[in-house]
Amino acid sequence: STDERTAIPSVWPRYGAGDTFLQMLPNVDAKLALCLLANLSSFAYDYAVRQKVGGTHLKYHYFKQMPILPPTAYDGTAPWDSSKPLSAWIASRALELVYSSWAMKPLAEDCGYKGPPFEWDNVHRFHIRCELDAAFFYLYGIPQEDIPYIIDTFPIVKRKEEQNLGSYATSSIILECCQPSLGNRPGVLP
Repeated sequence: STDERTAIPSVWPRYGAGDTFLQMLPNVDAKLALCLLANLSSFAYDYAVRQKVGGTHLKYHYFKQMPILPPTAYDGTAPWDSSKPLSAWIASRALELVYSSWAMKPLAEDCGYKGPPFEWDNVHRFHIRCELDAAFFYLYGIPQEDIPYIIDTFPIVKRKEEQNLGSYATSSIILECCQPSLGNRPGVLP
């Protein structure tokens, strides 16, 4: 496979699609749906998916076996930011990644956001994704010493970043977000 990732989720209107385009219709509020989207987009989840899928298609019988966090995983406050509920911390970041077009306005409104779409800023979006990845490593209970190994199992991401940026920036930023010594910075895990 030449895909950077195995699980490539997206928000999609309620339309039909072929059998290799798996669709979920979660029966939860919009913020929890964004938490689900962030979960399915995380390196921690994708790593688990890679252990089960041998080809390029994620079929229903595989998907049913995947370790998706339950809605209750987002109860309580974010351990690294006690000023807001964990679900709101994740959903606000996921919304910023998803709401980049007026077409997504209904989702933004369902989340209580009334503003315009977020401007597309590659650097800012990259940092949001890294914060979310660090959060999901924490939520999955993955020990800090295992995170570098998991991140290194994405060789296409690594190769492209090293070619374009001169380093594996994703790995560096996620690991920085996971450092306990940086725990006072917003969005950084304990």
